[in-house]
Amino acid sequence: MSDLLEMTALITAEKGKGSELKEAIQLLIEKTLEEPGCIEFQVFQELDNDDFFVLWEKFESREALSFHMEQEYTKEYFSLGLVASTKVIKHKHV
Repeated sequence: MSDLLEMTALITAEKGKGSELKEAIQLLIEKTLEEPGCIEFQVFQELDNDDFFVLWEKFESREALSFHMEQEYTKEYFSLGLVASTKVIKHKHV
């Protein structure tokens, strides 16, 4: 049984903050991809809504995700106040 953890996050930026949020997400991804337990991290932006993003993340384990959440740059991202709403879906292949 695999310990791989995949997540999809549906993120809506505060109104008019999509550009700032995109920059913050790109910086977060750049740093996260250097983590030993991060396998993949991608961001997608809705074609007709610059304030809506889909993040797709894959970590080796729950421990790798915990490590990611403890990093200062991750905490900084969450403290920026650019996100209006987020829905996170943790999933696995079946």
